[in-house]
Amino acid sequence: MYVAVVFAWIYGFASYMAVPFETSVVIDDVCYWLAVWKKPELKLFVIFYYFIFTYVTVLLTSVFCYGKILMNIRRQARVMASHNPAGSSTAQSQSNKIQKTSSKR
Repeated sequence: MYVAVVFAWIYGFASYMAVPFETSVVIDDVCYWLAVWKKPELKLFVIFYYFIFTYVTVLLTSVFCYGKILMNIRRQARVMASHNPAGSSTAQSQSNKIQKTSSKR
């Protein structure tokens, strides 16, 4: 857990502060942040990088994790169904009760 916390802090600082340090400029004692892109390719790369790591990675991780959760739920349901092959006792007793009342009439 501590490694994950440290990684999150270092990753956040490194990825979100490297670009402002590179693209900031001071003109007439005023600091302009994200103002000067020395190479247009760098700007395109940064936009692509942020899109991939803040949208696509989160989306793929969510789909993967929820898929694993659903697979485990289905597996557990299959295991539970194999313990009681006759089906639910409540459903069986209701069915029997309905059949008895309809045959009495």
